[in-house]
Amino acid sequence: MNRIRKWAVLSVFGGGAILSPLGMGLIGNAPVHAATTALECTGTGAATPTPAVGLTGGSGTYTFSGPAHCTGSGEDDGNIVAQAVTISSSGDYSNIVCGTGGVTNGVSTVTLGDDTWTVNYKITFAGGQGALTGTASDSSDGDSGTLTVAGTASIVPTGGNCASGVTAFTVVYNIAAA
Repeated sequence: MNRIRKWAVLSVFGGGAILSPLGMGLIGNAPVHAATTALECTGTGAATPTPAVGLTGGSGTYTFSGPAHCTGSGEDDGNIVAQAVTISSSGDYSNIVCGTGGVTNGVSTVTLGDDTWTVNYKITFAGGQGALTGTASDSSDGDSGTLTVAGTASIVPTGGNCASGVTAFTVVYNIAAA
């Protein structure tokens, strides 16, 4: 299996990686670029926290699902490849003040062709804007490679509000894997 296909799967997670039920923020992120970037992904999705995220304090779990679009260059021919993938993710969240807090133990698993990637990530949010870091690994076909994942995420409440409890978020993200 060529590396670009594997990278496409990885980056999409990070995106899954890009959910956090933590509050208010503006939708929109600057693209993630790095000299060693093998793949970049952008996506949007819906995150559902349990319990709802309140104005201050609290913690719980979340689920996330949504489409992502990834581009990257193949390792052998250098051609640019684009691929659409749907991601899902889950993990834990902690809230300091609605929109500021973090996601830990974030995990996405995506199967694409004969590869299954696991992405482990965390996101630190301030005012609804987050920085995502993590790793992505594939051990499904003997390659057992690991990539470093980094990116940004923005969250906006779409169900409820910080005063009464946010029950749903729209998440917009950009990630890169290298």
